Amino acid sequence: MRIDARVVLALLLVPTLLTGCSSAPHDDTRPPISDSPSPSAASAAEVGACMRDRGHDVDDSQFAESGGSRAQVSVPEGVDPDRWVADLDACSGGAADAPAAEPVPGWDALTRKAAACIRDGGFPDYPDGMEDQRRWKPSDTDAFDRVAQECDAKVFGAVGTEAGR
Repeated sequence: MRIDARVVLALLLVPTLLTGCSSAPHDDTRPPISDSPSPSAASAAEVGACMRDRGHDVDDSQFAESGGSRAQVSVPEGVDPDRWVADLDACSGGAADAPAAEPVPGWDALTRKAAACIRDGGFPDYPDGMEDQRRWKPSDTDAFDRVAQECDAKVFGAVGTEAGR
């Protein structure tokens, strides 16, 4: 039995990601913090330690994303799958059963504004809906990437500041 840990890890990271939506302005003058582990590494270490406490022979890297790829968590051979899943759920703070995060107020309007910006940037058939956007393929990927980055910076770059309200 294979368990895709992307959902568990994503839910573990939601509080960290939401802090990026806070109203505090970004301060480029502060040096980056390099001594502390990344949120995914810290979460992976916590989940790994908890699983070991429950008697599982695991390595923290099993619960971390690596190089942008998703983490795969397999039930080890000879381990009761139901126990493994229950322990993983408990160690991940019940993240699998956690309710979805509340949407950011005004997010839909911002995504529509970004889509309109991309259409104005030379891609008139770019759709509004997220599902349609995932399926949509640009005729010129490089040009689209440039336009999308500019529009994202313009529309979402101000989120969390007075300009984004």
